[in-house]
Amino acid sequence: MRVLYRDAADGTLAAAEVTSTSYFPEEGVLQFCGDTDFAVRADQASAEKLVRSLYLEGRVDVTGYESCEVEFEFEDDEDEDDDDLEEVIDRLFDSSDEDDDGYRLPHRIAFPGKKRD
Repeated sequence: MRVLYRDAADGTLAAAEVTSTSYFPEEGVLQFCGDTDFAVRADQASAEKLVRSLYLEGRVDVTGYESCEVEFEFEDDEDEDDDDLEEVIDRLFDSSDEDDDGYRLPHRIAFPGKKRD
């Protein structure tokens, strides 16, 4: 599927092969994904019309829409994930729990030998 658009950085005319789209209603942004990812500002009805046209015709012209950059900020929760992993490992190997939730490593039990006379 092909899309004709204006580059958000310098406004030049560009064309791209896209494989998927995503609409973000809170931002009013329709993102096109493929070899090159780009986005345009559109209300939900216009975004649905563009996607339907792209699907049915295999191409769409979005040069009449405002180009925009799509940047998502994710919270840095790496430390939190590390803590969660440490808690899981501790729980698995903690043998002090009496409710048998921990993982017990096998160990050898020596039985007393027979007494020989």
